[in-house]
Amino acid sequence: MNYQYNYQRYLASKKQIDDLALNKRVLDTLSAKLDRKASGPPIKIIEIGAGIGTMVERLLETNIIPSADYTAFDISRSNIEEAKERIISFAERSNYLIEIVGPYKFIITRGSFSLRLNLIDQDALEFIESAKGVQDTDLVIAQAVLDLLNLKQILPNIFSILKQDGLFYSSINFDGMTYFGPAIDDKFDSIIEDQYHQTMIDSRTGRHLLSLLVDSKWEILAAGSSDWMVYPSDSGYDENTSYFLHYIINTVYEALSTKSNINQVRLEAWINKRHEQVENNILQYIAHQSDYLATKGLANGK
Repeated sequence: MNYQYNYQRYLASKKQIDDLALNKRVLDTLSAKLDRKASGPPIKIIEIGAGIGTMVERLLETNIIPSADYTAFDISRSNIEEAKERIISFAERSNYLIEIVGPYKFIITRGSFSLRLNLIDQDALEFIESAKGVQDTDLVIAQAVLDLLNLKQILPNIFSILKQDGLFYSSINFDGMTYFGPAIDDKFDSIIEDQYHQTMIDSRTGRHLLSLLVDSKWEILAAGSSDWMVYPSDSGYDENTSYFLHYIINTVYEALSTKSNINQVRLEAWINKRHEQVENNILQYIAHQSDYLATKGLANGK
């Protein structure tokens, strides 16, 4: 089978999967904390690994954030370009007024709400490192990105740029469990899943982040699972979900296609079968993940 894959298209298809997965209790706690800041000046938000801007869209859709200065970092220029087009389109169809004040700078308003948005194709970690100790940020957001980073290095730096009551919202943190069904071969299925996890920088980011937050004396305000749980409805998969699943399967293939300890003929047959299961609307897919909302907490005395 031949499939064409595009990372920005994958991120777009993933938005609806994330929307269903994100932990509502954690989001509600974030909303309540930010609501208390609504009567003050615009808050300062930094997003790490913003991708194509789907978190910005989500926060606007749900009215979670008050007026804010929002800086969204992503190391990929292609992602930032796509984010620019998506956010302009989103604002226009959602009855926001949008003023373009720079190539990647916007002022998005509706009524008394105002969002000054700056999209930057830069590694957010470099910026956070340079701003270490400034303590002027109200909220740092990191979605589905911490498994690519050194948690022990980044957490102290995030801590150092937050105000005393600043918030850290980290969502879709993968935590060591992948399931594809129905089974093809129980033993080989397990080998594929185990070997796939071994290709990741940290396949247990969810639990490691919890431990580091606790050990570093952060105050965890809310936590909960945010599992991707994808299964067909009576009408089958829609176009976005189908694309998402095909992309995930291909990601597994690319991760394992050069591993000498896996029978490559069996791998290709397994991959093709999983693609067929998507086309036949029978594939089931689960990835276990965790969400956290934390603050510096008074116990830190900083």
